[in-house]
Amino acid sequence: MAGVLRERFSNIPLTQEKKSLNDSSTHDKGMRVWVANSNTEDNCPWLRGTVTAARKNGKVSVRLESSEVIDVSRREDSLLLAGNNNYAEVDDLTNLSSLNEAEVLESLECRFHNGQICSKAGETLVSLNPFKEISGLYDDTAIQQYHQDQTSDQTLKGEAPHVFAVAEKAFSSLRYAIGNPNQSIIVSGESGAGKTWNTRCLMKYLTSVALYKNPGGFSPPPVKCIERRILDSNPILEAFGNAGTARNHNSSRFGKYIQLQFDRGSHIIGASIQTYLLEKTRLVHQADGESNFHIFYQIVNEATEEQRAELGLTTPTGDDVMFAYLPLDDGIQSRANENQVFSRTQQAMKNVGITHMHQENIFQVLSGILHLGNLEFTCDEEFDPCELDEEVCQESLEHACRLLGLDPTSLTTSLIYRRITASHSKRQSVFLKPCSVEEAGVRRDCVSKVMYARLFDWLVAFLNKHTSANQWHAFIGLLDIYGFESFASNSLEQLCINYANEKLQQHFVMHFLRAQQEEYEKEGISWNFCTFSDNQPCLQTIEGKLSVLSLMNEECRLNRQSDTTSFEEKLLAAVDSPFLTKAPMNHPQSAFTIKHYAGLVTYDIPGLIEKTKDPIPMELIEVLMESTNQFVTKIIQPEQERLQELQSKGSKSKLSKTVVSRFKESLGSLMTTLTSTTPHYIRCIKPNFQCQPDLFDSRFVASQLRACGVLETVAISAAGFPSKLSHADFCERYSILLPKEETDDQGSIRNRCRLIYRSLFSDDDKENQSDSSSTQQLGKTKIFLREGQLEYLESQRMKKLSQCAAIIQRAWRVYRALVIGEREWAASVIQAGYRGWRVRNAIKIMDHAARVIQHAMLDYLFRKRQERLDASIYEDDFEEEQDVDNIGGVEEDEKMESPSIPTAKLQRKSVHFASELTSIREIYSPSPLPTPTLTPSSLDCTTRKIVFTENSPDFQRLSPVSCHHGNEGVAKTDKEEEEREMDKKEEEGVVATVTNILKKPAVDIALVGLVTTLLITGPLRWT
Repeated sequence: MAGVLRERFSNIPLTQEKKSLNDSSTHDKGMRVWVANSNTEDNCPWLRGTVTAARKNGKVSVRLESSEVIDVSRREDSLLLAGNNNYAEVDDLTNLSSLNEAEVLESLECRFHNGQICSKAGETLVSLNPFKEISGLYDDTAIQQYHQDQTSDQTLKGEAPHVFAVAEKAFSSLRYAIGNPNQSIIVSGESGAGKTWNTRCLMKYLTSVALYKNPGGFSPPPVKCIERRILDSNPILEAFGNAGTARNHNSSRFGKYIQLQFDRGSHIIGASIQTYLLEKTRLVHQADGESNFHIFYQIVNEATEEQRAELGLTTPTGDDVMFAYLPLDDGIQSRANENQVFSRTQQAMKNVGITHMHQENIFQVLSGILHLGNLEFTCDEEFDPCELDEEVCQESLEHACRLLGLDPTSLTTSLIYRRITASHSKRQSVFLKPCSVEEAGVRRDCVSKVMYARLFDWLVAFLNKHTSANQWHAFIGLLDIYGFESFASNSLEQLCINYANEKLQQHFVMHFLRAQQEEYEKEGISWNFCTFSDNQPCLQTIEGKLSVLSLMNEECRLNRQSDTTSFEEKLLAAVDSPFLTKAPMNHPQSAFTIKHYAGLVTYDIPGLIEKTKDPIPMELIEVLMESTNQFVTKIIQPEQERLQELQSKGSKSKLSKTVVSRFKESLGSLMTTLTSTTPHYIRCIKPNFQCQPDLFDSRFVASQLRACGVLETVAISAAGFPSKLSHADFCERYSILLPKEETDDQGSIRNRCRLIYRSLFSDDDKENQSDSSSTQQLGKTKIFLREGQLEYLESQRMKKLSQCAAIIQRAWRVYRALVIGEREWAASVIQAGYRGWRVRNAIKIMDHAARVIQHAMLDYLFRKRQERLDASIYEDDFEEEQDVDNIGGVEEDEKMESPSIPTAKLQRKSVHFASELTSIREIYSPSPLPTPTLTPSSLDCTTRKIVFTENSPDFQRLSPVSCHHGNEGVAKTDKEEEEREMDKKEEEGVVATVTNILKKPAVDIALVGLVTTLLITGPLRWT
């Protein structure tokens, strides 16, 4: 585990190596060592050898791999111990068995040739520029590999060193809010070491892993538009801000700090860009072997024929126009052609929201600047006023004024005449003074530089407006700033660039090398202070109260013609520092030399003060503001407002703000931002000076490692504690990892921290640490963790949280199942009750309908019976009348055979309509409502007693004897009695038959159909 690393020795100081090499009793014969190479022309600074014998004069005899035997002193700078390492597999330099410069170089070279360009140096990532494309190193598969679950086994083993691993560490710190949520990734290194490429990869990774899932299903997703705009800002800024130098064909000529903005859910919602010190001078002048900004070559070489004709890039004969601002060197042109991706730049501008009209305006300004550079001035005598050479540049003047919307006369006048304002008491007089040829050229270049600088600022402001979020929770800053530079001729640009690198190096020294060791001693951690190179004295020489920058500002405030010789003498006399010396004797002009952390750099004084003043005549700004091109006036407006503010009466103090003053303020603001964040470092290394692939110059790499303090970083990281947390934060975050029997301990926070640490690391530390080492981890106010221990704690915490989440989910699922079961049981009870109620109501309705049908049918049958009885009585009466009329002629026997009049059945008590009908006294009579309902109410059905007795009218109505006959008192004959008995039997038979019919199952089915019909049509109506 990385958290239980052994404390290894290093060459800072090499105490163990000294003991091994100086102990003559240890029989040094056969020991493998590294010997310093005295041949400076050789790329290898160290040679491998074997000790063969120890000399009495303090030297040892070493046999080199070339079989040469030499005597070497035992000094640290001459002899180093060689370790037993598999260099290709050691991805962390702190794991080298013998930690020194030679071992570090050997490990980096072996991994470089195996295609492994990244190595860890404690908290710092060392990345070598391969100068070629390595397949699969930065694709989407690699992104998914490094962005994975923090509890996975692969994370515990540790991923291979990669820029994606640094980005994932910063993103995890922001997401889990470990310490300060704001993060910064500082990418530093020499020009051409790959800073811009690594920054681009960091942006790609962070924008890929921190996106919304697009729950709305929009196409394209809104966050994809943000990602595309953020990534497309890179080619735009590179086209307008990068150029070719002697060391790098795609060198950033400005510094940028990109803030990727995140919400509380760790989703990226925007980005903002802050730029520093665009090298405007490169627009009008390039040194030998250098080129202008890429965008000019893209327009000139890749624009369409229509665009070239519109922008005046071709002559009427079709030939290409030659521009003074673009060098003619074939080698520079070929290197510039490598960055000719005009179509990609146009597409990126379109993606970020720059319309076609704005693009045309931008290209017009760029072409107008190129044509301005072709303006030449001439004069007859040395001190005569200069004039525009119309024979040479008349066509360029016309194109420039047409593209920029300027008046040719006003432009020419402002270039060859300068305005002087003289104040006399309350009056001011304005004079126009002719300029020399040199002054006119300076004013022409000033117009070009102002327009290009303001165009660049407009682009940055446009990108910020369309990509920055209004509100955000935290950010991850990516710093890509120019690397350390030292050319044959260095001026103000190189001084500011190297000054910025000194500030970044001091930030690294203060944050890591010095601050950590001082904190160990302050917290009572047992620690041997390691020496390192501190660049604070160099910074005091550059930016102190009496320093190079302060004297330059003072020279600008004097507002006089600067004398290079006098300024050199004044500077060397005023600043007493070993880091500031006189230029070498063979230097062609006045200069001074500063000893930077990365080496000696000589700066030329001629032009230094003028660049620091950066004078912009107001009359030139007024000419540009009178342009008919609205885009030109729009980008120049901020410059006019700045100059007017400086010239106002209340702003005289602001006149002292020179270029270096403004740059110092902006750099101080950047350092304040970096200090308030959690930093992550990527050290980019250039493997060779020629920028060739598969070439590793060990001596050149060693100089970069010494300059940026990588060796000291490795030594301190191997023995130190890269992670630290306060006691309260540690207990609050990791107390859940304590066993249950120890969670109730109410001891101090310090004791609880010790319990947590011992419960997790005590077993692993027993083998590699002393008895007191575990207490050394615990400081007075903070607990210190070794490399990898914080990651292990986070992984264990995530596992514990996952277990707790599983328990909560299980309890919730049980509760939810119980609730669902109770709800289903209640629903079943309600459904059963409702179904029973519905069936009972249906049965009640059917019973009511059946009784209605029975009543109607019985009524119908009795009425038919009554009709038959009435008919038979009528026939009997008719026959009787006939018999009375013919009484004399009728025989006695015929009279005896005639039917007798039936008498009322006085003994009948009730009528049986159906089975057990006599026991039911209450039946439902139909409601007069026309439409039945499913559930009959008290209004729908009313009860009525129907009792069939001998005295009831219903019974009399159904009786076979009508009440109006009045023959009840007549004497009955025997025959009449027999007839009554027969009628009674017949009537009883009819009732029995109806009752039997109603009892059959088929009748029940028919009754159901009748009930359904009744429910649809309504109950029967009767009178």
